Amino acid sequence: MASSSAVFRKNFVPPTLPPKVSGAIKGEVVVAVDSALWNANSAAARATKPLPSPCIRLLWWGEAGRGTLFRPHPCADDHEFAIRSANSAAATMGTTAVAVRQDIEPLAGDAGFNRVAFPVCCSRTHFLAYLQDMKTISFDVFDSTERIALGTASLPTAALIDGAGRTDEFLSIVNDESVVIGRLHVSISACISSSCCNHT
Repeated sequence: MASSSAVFRKNFVPPTLPPKVSGAIKGEVVVAVDSALWNANSAAARATKPLPSPCIRLLWWGEAGRGTLFRPHPCADDHEFAIRSANSAAATMGTTAVAVRQDIEPLAGDAGFNRVAFPVCCSRTHFLAYLQDMKTISFDVFDSTERIALGTASLPTAALIDGAGRTDEFLSIVNDESVVIGRLHVSISACISSSCCNHT
């Protein structure tokens, strides 16, 4: 019998953007979440041995579904992060993401990857307007083993608009006490025309 995570992978279809907008596909938004770097002195890093196994949930503004799950590499310090980042490129290129229920029960086990392409069904102008209305892209961070929420990493959509549809940066993971417990490496590339959607 196939595992539940295998079924999620097989059946997962990325939601189109903007949510609830139908029409011809005009491009794509590729989101990659490849590493979570925990602060050495944070409670998340100290309380869990080994390090928390992070699952990241992305729910687009206006999306009525259950979101998309990413599983980045957990790292304890900058040295380990550099090693994992250098060795993870081949592993990230062919990966996908899987759907997640609204509770965190499915976060346990081997489910989730770190790169997914979301089809865009509107013009570049309309998509930029969607980003402006959204204001922030939020990544909810969970410990998949303990099934608990750890914090949220937020990306202002202005980073995409000002960066001509591309951004690659570390986002602070902030817990519910407004304490930065780590950083999340996120890259997003928006390509809203047939001529530029040739990602490798």
